Amino acid sequence: MTVVPFPAQPAETTGGETVAAAVDRYLDFAQMPHTAGSKSASSKRASSKRLS
Repeated sequence: MTVVPFPAQPAETTGGETVAAAVDRYLDFAQMPHTAGSKSASSKRASSKRLS
């Protein structure tokens, strides 16, 4: 068995989002009311980004 270390965390000064900010953003989004149409549009955008 080989132990592989996790990559180093980037410094917060690099402009990356903190975990706390990402969690807050996710929770805010998860609590918003959604319609089937908006979920479908979001899914299509996510799929097109993954494919490109």
